[in-house]
Amino acid sequence: MKRKIPFLLLMIAFLIVQPIIGQAAIGVVEPNIPKGNWVNPQKSHVYEITNSNETRFIYTEDWDIEVDGAVKGKMMLMRPKSNNALGLTFAHQNTLRQWAEAFNGNPDFVASRTPSEVLTNIHYPGSYNRFYSRKIAEMSGAKVLGVEGTGKYTEWGHQIGKVLIKTTPWPKPQITGASTVQKGQSATYTISGEEFNPYSESISWKFLQGSAITDKGEKASDTFNKTVKVTFDKCGDNVLKLYAKDSVEREKSTTKTVKVEGCENDGGGNTPVDPDPNKPEPVPKPPDTGEQGGAGSAKGKAFWELRRSNTNEESQVYIESRFTINGDHYATRNASHSVQFAGRTIQQVGAIQSTAPGRSVKGSNLNYTFQYEYTNWPIGWECSQSGVDEEGNSTCLSWTFNSNPDWSRAQTFRLSGSIPINHKQGETIKDNSIEGILTQKWIVGKEDNWNPNKSTKDYYEQWKKSSDSKVKSQYNLKTQTTLPITPGSLIYDVDLPSGEHLKSGFQTLKKEKSNGFFFPQDIDDSLKNDYKNRSKYSSYTYAFPLQQSVLKDKGTSGNKRIFEYGYVTDLFFMSKYTGFAVGTPYAQKVKQNFVNGTPIPSYNSLMQEGKQKLSDSFESATGEKFVDEVLYTKSANEMDRLQRYAIPVSPTSPLKPKQNYKNHIVLENMGLSDLIFEYDQSFKFEHYLFGSGTDEAWIIEQPESRIKLDHLKSDAIHTIEIKDKDKKQMYNLSYNRPKEKLHKFRVTDRDITTKIEVIVGDL
Repeated sequence: MKRKIPFLLLMIAFLIVQPIIGQAAIGVVEPNIPKGNWVNPQKSHVYEITNSNETRFIYTEDWDIEVDGAVKGKMMLMRPKSNNALGLTFAHQNTLRQWAEAFNGNPDFVASRTPSEVLTNIHYPGSYNRFYSRKIAEMSGAKVLGVEGTGKYTEWGHQIGKVLIKTTPWPKPQITGASTVQKGQSATYTISGEEFNPYSESISWKFLQGSAITDKGEKASDTFNKTVKVTFDKCGDNVLKLYAKDSVEREKSTTKTVKVEGCENDGGGNTPVDPDPNKPEPVPKPPDTGEQGGAGSAKGKAFWELRRSNTNEESQVYIESRFTINGDHYATRNASHSVQFAGRTIQQVGAIQSTAPGRSVKGSNLNYTFQYEYTNWPIGWECSQSGVDEEGNSTCLSWTFNSNPDWSRAQTFRLSGSIPINHKQGETIKDNSIEGILTQKWIVGKEDNWNPNKSTKDYYEQWKKSSDSKVKSQYNLKTQTTLPITPGSLIYDVDLPSGEHLKSGFQTLKKEKSNGFFFPQDIDDSLKNDYKNRSKYSSYTYAFPLQQSVLKDKGTSGNKRIFEYGYVTDLFFMSKYTGFAVGTPYAQKVKQNFVNGTPIPSYNSLMQEGKQKLSDSFESATGEKFVDEVLYTKSANEMDRLQRYAIPVSPTSPLKPKQNYKNHIVLENMGLSDLIFEYDQSFKFEHYLFGSGTDEAWIIEQPESRIKLDHLKSDAIHTIEIKDKDKKQMYNLSYNRPKEKLHKFRVTDRDITTKIEVIVGDL
């Protein structure tokens, strides 16, 4: 049987127990495994531990154990070579009963029910069974408080700590009711009890009148309280006794003595006198109590769910199988959980929890069972004094009720099930539009609940557009304009069978959050070098990055946890008069903020970076001085307008009016399922933005008609005198103007006016 041993940080992890007050400190009994050098261990000092992720452990030191405020002993510490902040503590079998007493547990139960782990030398033959401290605690009912540093360190610089734990009491039974009754009368007694095991709410009881059981039961709670009617037929002192037991078999009893009066006596007391005690008469066997209980039953659940236990990795599948006995029986024993998961079988007394990489178990099944033995019969009446009748036959003079369970009449209850692990982790979801994707939901957990019959429930994650989202999948434009690059605000909700999603600090995404690409149909020439597609999606020419910037916790609605997703892309700066465009990295800066904690630059520094790149790139591309304004850089409220796709207006672009085109969008690392969404943004435009009349352009660029000035007074007309000597300079200036125009129609030398003024004066 192999079980997963969870690793815990030393500052919260090692559970170690204490001896009872007055008992000598519990020492470390370790005859087989030598202490080793953590830095350069010998081969004989290196061990592996059953089913742990780490493969090289060294026994480096012993840790003090502080229980209820006093140090009670030590346990051996196995520290992994790969990480000195991790470790596991173990006890030898010879100290199990001592540790059980230190934890205020039942030594018999702890010694027989605590599962062992196997420590195996990785170089030489040799395996040893040792007992993990946390399991000893669970079997004893002790409560973990944490770890406190001692201020001492090993020779390798590892801090040595002491572990703080707190014991819990044994059950507390109580009987209340009359202390004196008359013979033949009945009296009502209230029996109650409370248990304190922090790992399970379960209490059972037996109520006896003398040696006969008059009531018994078990309840999935930490308390019970009921009334029982008792009839008294025997005079003198009658003893009522109540036993209460918790799930780790800590049993405690209390008694109440009831004086029964009203019997015939010899005048001096109230105890009957046998008329002839020398001739005892045979006593017939009292009637059998009958069956005390019903059929086997259990309640609880088994489930799997996706969990993000490490934000640097894909989700894992977490499984749990947890059941309690629900049947009404005289006695039960040998309760056992078993699961088959991730290619291994796990079997143990208590609930089972385990994990495996999500992709490795995708498409498999979680198979689980829970079983226990029960009997509904006590052993019953047994002859406690034998005799011989007048005919010489053996007879019984006295009977005693044996309340112990009759295990010769035992039965076994067993429930089992198989849950498909049918999540979609890592799959690519394709659709023509984002709306088509958002109509779907993806399974992230599945549960079988027994109470006592089985019901099955699926749990999902899904997305939808926020109510204020203006992003569409189809744009029918009048002319060439801009389109949103980001998918807008998305609302995400998730539900898990464990309720883990309702805890603070719940993680649904990788550290880098979701990200992806916007693949445009065509882009301006000034952007093509920077935004050439270098992604793994090689069928597209150009790519703009997408990065999630917002993961806003919106709280809960019903059983669902809700988050808001928001996205950014790079910032695209454009000059007002020439339409020259550049892009500056913004998506990557937001991503590095999540991954490495580097701060996102301020709005002012982002704007300055964009303006400077626009100016430098313009002058490098045209050879002309940048004399222009930069659009949408005056207010942070305009940031969204810097993150839009500008449909190229150059006549060299392949995009034509009245044609349908598709930009393609990819979003990766979506949700616990680590999905990839692929969808299209469709668009068409009716007219070119600029052109001649034959192009049916939205703006037709042509020289304005000359305006006669006859109606103006001479002092209202600004006259410029061009001298003969200036003509040649103006001709040369005109002749040398750039022949290549931006977008084939925008001049690049916007300083031509200044150059003319140098020749002819103020215009």
